Amino acid sequence: VGIGAFAKCVKLTTISLPESTTIISDKAFEASALNAIVLPEGLVTIGANAFQANSSGKLQSVTFEENGALKTISNYAFAGNTWLTRIDLPDNITTIGNYAFDGCTYLPHITLPDSVESIGDYAFYNCDSITSVSIPTSVNTIGTAAFSYCDGLKSVIMADGLDSIKTSAFAYCNNLTNLL
Repeated sequence: VGIGAFAKCVKLTTISLPESTTIISDKAFEASALNAIVLPEGLVTIGANAFQANSSGKLQSVTFEENGALKTISNYAFAGNTWLTRIDLPDNITTIGNYAFDGCTYLPHITLPDSVESIGDYAFYNCDSITSVSIPTSVNTIGTAAFSYCDGLKSVIMADGLDSIKTSAFAYCNNLTNLL
């Protein structure tokens, strides 16, 4: 799907992508009215701002087909989708980009698969509804302010192998009580 292919299509609420789709380019569905999307198994990359919302963004659910090939969620890919309540990351993902889920305030949980190696700066910034997160052993770096201002965050479990927790990674998580 090309750069900006369906950007600002404010009445586009559903789409079915062909199985042959491997890349969703930058801004492909930016500020569209999608409310749910199923991403095909062969998808490898979600580009920057691909599903970034504006004030009318209503994306609620993102589902990846089983055995998905996705490796990268780029910067701002899902940022600003306040109504997003469900995303199940595939088992092959290695990179969560900067601001990837910034401002997804109703996202209640995120499961990071054992393949994730880096969590970008501000990746889950201001995701108020996340209550707990487990950082798998595969993660080397948690970026600057990656989970800052996650007011609902109460518990963080970190596995061995983490090389770097950057500045303010969990700052202003006012309800954080357990760090294991």
